[in-house]
Amino acid sequence: MQPMSSSAVKVIDLIVPIAMEPHLFATACLLFGRIMLTHQTQNHMNPVTTLLFPPRGPQMFPCLTYMERNVRVDCEFPPTYEVPGPYCEYRQDSRLVGSTYPNAVIYVSTEDRRRSNVSLVTPTLCRLTWAPMDDEKPYTYTCRVYQGTEWKENSMAVHHSE
Repeated sequence: MQPMSSSAVKVIDLIVPIAMEPHLFATACLLFGRIMLTHQTQNHMNPVTTLLFPPRGPQMFPCLTYMERNVRVDCEFPPTYEVPGPYCEYRQDSRLVGSTYPNAVIYVSTEDRRRSNVSLVTPTLCRLTWAPMDDEKPYTYTCRVYQGTEWKENSMAVHHSE
């Protein structure tokens, strides 16, 4: 085994910031996007516990897009090689607003289909883009990820403001 060269260290140094980018972006959105996150289930651990024992379920990051004023909720989940999947769906309170699961779109109302978009951005990142009405009330958004034979979910309450 050969010792690691300094160029290999530089490549790794370049990879690490790219891997952390969604978290930094989510922080910027929370600070500047005027979204108030009131609670998130499954992540009631302190930072030390989270570092030592990372969560195994989906993690959610909300944002209010600047130009369109859309609510965007990213749901990041661990990679898997289980088949079928991964698929994801979003619920607003208990109402299904979008899904990547085949044939699930028939369960989404026509109005919700016009206002929402759910997509797998990467193999480990599901995104909801929701066009809120002017008088939109706060909602609890739930991201459900199907991997292999089971669903894992996480919820958060989001209130967007002008």
